[in-house]
Amino acid sequence: MNKSTYLINWLEKEPLKFSEMNRLMKSVKKGSHGGWAIESKWEGGRWKLRRDYQGYWNTSLCRLRGGDNPLIKKDDNGKYHPTKRGLDNKLHPFKRDGEKLKKIRENRAKSLFNYPRVIEFLEFENADYKLIKKVRVEEFK
Repeated sequence: MNKSTYLINWLEKEPLKFSEMNRLMKSVKKGSHGGWAIESKWEGGRWKLRRDYQGYWNTSLCRLRGGDNPLIKKDDNGKYHPTKRGLDNKLHPFKRDGEKLKKIRENRAKSLFNYPRVIEFLEFENADYKLIKKVRVEEFK
């Protein structure tokens, strides 16, 4: 689990405003058990009183709430909730739909066979330097 997943889990239970999400993320550290948790000095809601959070996690929050299909979305009250994609992404962060996988595979197949191949190496070595010239075939079909 990473900080983004921790935030989505938190938003599922308690929606937060943008500034509150920054304060929360500033207060979260990786614990000795390997998971993310609020630091002991900020537990019990004290993280909401922080004043040093300004702009701490803004770029990461923009990645979560930006794009055509965001992971978190603001409601009418100005608080953020996880979207359906955010909840699904929490369980399967690297999951892709069938159409996207098909496009990736097609592009990969095209690019693998269109690279120029090295068919011959010419090498010259002297006491001071070594020159290697690669001879390539420009088109491979």
